[in-house]
Amino acid sequence: MTTSTARAEVALAVARLAPAAVVLLAAPLLLDVAFGEPGALEELHRRAPDVLGKAALCTLVGSYAITPIATVTGWRWHVILRRDYGLWTFAIAMTDLVLAATLDEHGWRTGIAGTAGQAAGTMATLLLVPLALTSNRWSMRLLGRDWKRLHLLVLPVMLLVALHLVFIGSEAFAVAFVSVTSVLWALRLRPVRQWVTRARKVRA
Repeated sequence: MTTSTARAEVALAVARLAPAAVVLLAAPLLLDVAFGEPGALEELHRRAPDVLGKAALCTLVGSYAITPIATVTGWRWHVILRRDYGLWTFAIAMTDLVLAATLDEHGWRTGIAGTAGQAAGTMATLLLVPLALTSNRWSMRLLGRDWKRLHLLVLPVMLLVALHLVFIGSEAFAVAFVSVTSVLWALRLRPVRQWVTRARKVRA
């Protein structure tokens, strides 16, 4: 095994496990709930949306960034992270949704903006279901060209996420999210992708 291959494998292992850090962040809260500490459930409900929401946002962007990174760098070792981060996004977002659904009426945001934010976040999470269920080679073979069409659902997912961020009052995150994903989307366009690939090969 060459040094570069070993480094790539170590980097891949670390990158694949990175989203698990959210579990470590939530572990103290979960332990308090498990041991019946006073106020633990309320604290979990208060802090979980922030922790899980940011984690899902990072893994969603990470998953969408894999192909543009391959285009810019020529790397291939990291491509498997596209599926891994997509599944992490689904798992974290669904956990967030389930926890939100268990809140009492005082735990929900109120008003039109709060309701719209909840609706956008819920729809984004539900649209991740078919993407997660078909993130395997068997589905790719079964669906053929339709597999890529189905996974274009990631675009409305990102739009809904942006709306969710705006409605819940996280405008700064919304601007950053839209800016980053717009660049990543542009790098996926065939003319841009071909130009970047040619430029990379010339520099090499």
